[in-house]
Amino acid sequence: EEIFVQISPLAKGQGVNYAPASVLAARLSLPFSMALAAKNRKVELNDFTEDLLTDKDHLEFMKKVKVEPEPEFNIKYPDSGFTGKVTVTTKDGKKYSEMVIYPKAHPERFATDEEFKEKYDSLARITWDDKKAEKVYDLFMNLENNNIGDIIPLLASC
Repeated sequence: EEIFVQISPLAKGQGVNYAPASVLAARLSLPFSMALAAKNRKVELNDFTEDLLTDKDHLEFMKKVKVEPEPEFNIKYPDSGFTGKVTVTTKDGKKYSEMVIYPKAHPERFATDEEFKEKYDSLARITWDDKKAEKVYDLFMNLENNNIGDIIPLLASC
């Protein structure tokens, strides 16, 4: 029925775009992203497509997302910067809430090795084939055992 998002105050109106005109604008839109997350249970870069910008069902679903700044978050958690709370209200009136004080990969909330690798794969494989993505990953994860001269040509060929 409704997705109510409270976030640390940012610049006025930042992230609250209900009519993104480009894929980049959609990536920066909380309503667009939250609608994706609610439908897909996960959001990846490849989920943001030109077709979805005009998808009537998605645009309609976005209207159920309400975003409001919560100034108290900056007072309670000044070192976070991106505290958020989401409350989902179902059609039968049940409410489910989750609060995240520190976003994933914040020094207070490290990503696990598995989460890091999953994120890397989802982004690297947009540009590189599996073999190259894996080679770059292995080189960077073992920098202390590798020669930087091996990495630069690999990245330069992108």
